[in-house]
Amino acid sequence: MAERFTGLLRPNRGVPGVTAPTRGRLPRIGGEASFAGPSPKLGHVLDANTVALWRFDELVASTNAVDLTGNYTLNQYGNPTHAVGQVDGGRFLDGSTMFFQRQGDLALGTALNGDSSIEFWVKVSNTTGGAVLFVYNGLNFTVYPADVILAEVGIDNAGLIHVRQWQDMITNSTMYATGPISFNTWHHIAVTRQRYFPYWFTKLFIDGVLNTTGYLWGPVVPVLGDFHYIGVGNYTTNAGLGNGNGLLTGVVDDTRISNVVRTPGEVLYSYQRGLGG
Repeated sequence: MAERFTGLLRPNRGVPGVTAPTRGRLPRIGGEASFAGPSPKLGHVLDANTVALWRFDELVASTNAVDLTGNYTLNQYGNPTHAVGQVDGGRFLDGSTMFFQRQGDLALGTALNGDSSIEFWVKVSNTTGGAVLFVYNGLNFTVYPADVILAEVGIDNAGLIHVRQWQDMITNSTMYATGPISFNTWHHIAVTRQRYFPYWFTKLFIDGVLNTTGYLWGPVVPVLGDFHYIGVGNYTTNAGLGNGNGLLTGVVDDTRISNVVRTPGEVLYSYQRGLGG
């Protein structure tokens, strides 16, 4: 009876030119066998055009959000708790007492008055009353340029992302996404702003794809932004730091501000880095 085949063929050392089956072992090629696993999820790149970059990886709720550039650590209010993020850890905001704020400075104001980009990961739980995702605003909310909101990205009750630019504290122009995002799902939001004084040519990207574009008019005089305030998950009210409104319920993660208009390829690359694979 013929022997049953049980493996790969190898030369038979007893009879030149005759092959016989191997049993139970695969040949080792090029040393030890190796298996490629999935690529890790990575955050936005910290490069020379990065003005601020917050990973939101802090494990302790009472810890402020560290800026990897070393310039703009965000003060936490209400102890935003550690949560699973899209890229490693994130911070949960409860829509009531939890948010991040800090005062900006001339360098940040200069960046957001010119060509700039805002990119972040967010998972929105609900938007009762709407919410601010990112803002750089003055406190006094008057018609004077020093109090103008220089950059605002938010979401309404229907899940529509908007980008809003204020001429003063009365008049604004707003650009809406073409459709809502899904709640309780991670999304990568990117806004690029190319300055053509007194307006910005603005692009909104959702999950790496260009969603809509528009011209948003800004103040008729330059705004330095020295005394403006960063808000993540809120805007800062005229009561000062520690007082937020437009509060977000959800998880925020990896957020980058740049002093350049990020290209569509760069935006897509940032989105793909966050997905891993």
